[in-house]
Amino acid sequence: MNRRAVIKIASAVGLAAAGTGCEWPWERADAPSRIVDRVKQAGAGDVRHASDLALGQWFSAHSDLAVEINRMCAQRPHDSGIPGPTEARVCAAAAPVAFFHYVPEETKGAKSYDATR
Repeated sequence: MNRRAVIKIASAVGLAAAGTGCEWPWERADAPSRIVDRVKQAGAGDVRHASDLALGQWFSAHSDLAVEINRMCAQRPHDSGIPGPTEARVCAAAAPVAFFHYVPEETKGAKSYDATR
């Protein structure tokens, strides 16, 4: 076989594979997720196409929501199987922001940093 014939065969195989309905993992339809829906309702828009860096920056500006989403991710039933790729990315982006979100505890009569209590 000459080089031109190999290129024709490879092109035909590639076109046939593309036409058979092969789907890429990032184009797969996600199952409905209350976590992703909550982030959309908060104003993030369609997070399926957002990069991980963009999600992290958005959660940095909305750290209270990051804490809420982090709790929702922790309470997610683990027996339900593997989460969708968008849900997993949202949970991964919210976790570091929620970790560094400091909320002082309300104490009676003493400051939260008071060493005498």
